[in-house]
Amino acid sequence: MAPPAGLARTLSGTRHLSYTHFESFMPQVAARLGATDEQLAEFIGPLGGARSIEVQRSCFVGGAE
Repeated sequence: MAPPAGLARTLSGTRHLSYTHFESFMPQVAARLGATDEQLAEFIGPLGGARSIEVQRSCFVGGAE
């Protein structure tokens, strides 16, 4: 089922998991597993935890702090 009109957002280079808790904790897990930065970016995208939260607040909560 497609999302309601106006809810679909895509940022260049992001992945589906870019907007989940994976963005915050996967870098720690990847480091312990010996994964490279490239492997991590392939899995969750290059967005970064802080930017992911900023985008979610802007798009889904109307910029609420």
